[in-house]
Amino acid sequence: MDKLSNRIKTKRKILGLKQKDVAKLMDVTSQAISSWEREVTNPSGELLLKLANVLKVNEGWLLYGDTFKNDKIKDCGEKVTFLRYYQSVNASAGHGCLNENETYSEYPVPKSVVDKQFDKDKLFCIECRGDSMEPVLKSGSILAVNPCQTRIDDGGLYVVKLGSELRVKILSLSNEGITLKSFNKQYLDETVKQGDVRFSVEGKVFWFSSSLND
Repeated sequence: MDKLSNRIKTKRKILGLKQKDVAKLMDVTSQAISSWEREVTNPSGELLLKLANVLKVNEGWLLYGDTFKNDKIKDCGEKVTFLRYYQSVNASAGHGCLNENETYSEYPVPKSVVDKQFDKDKLFCIECRGDSMEPVLKSGSILAVNPCQTRIDDGGLYVVKLGSELRVKILSLSNEGITLKSFNKQYLDETVKQGDVRFSVEGKVFWFSSSLND
């Protein structure tokens, strides 16, 4: 079972479930399950977690199979470190802010990337929602964030709070203030003034999940 698609199909059959059964439990279409098992697409983010729950396995095992270890390190090819993953917190189209009482699971991020960060115990992952950052960030992409990096580097990718919304945006500084930019050119730039009490930088994005498929 060296492929994600094989692991999904094998565990489903072991549990005596049909594709339509898994689809119903996950509230997705049977076509979605079929596409995962045929390697047309892969589940990610919230769908990966739902699938793991339905199949009664760890999401790390779904991603990496028998090379996944309980010590949070994948010892095959590039090692990974598992960071806190706040499933109920979304950026880009989500509401609310992160707090230490949020329920979280874990998500694998390349160890070589994590090792370049400081204050590693504070790093976390959340999910990107919406299409404002496509084609680079798709809805469902997982963002790894360093909350200690709140100083704005021009052109950097950040999770910010504006009013009651969490967003992921490219930030740049100008005489007018801080400009929030999207990868999707259908979305206009927004500018907030320095010192605007509605605005705060929650952390810098240093990795996102589509990197796993590069």
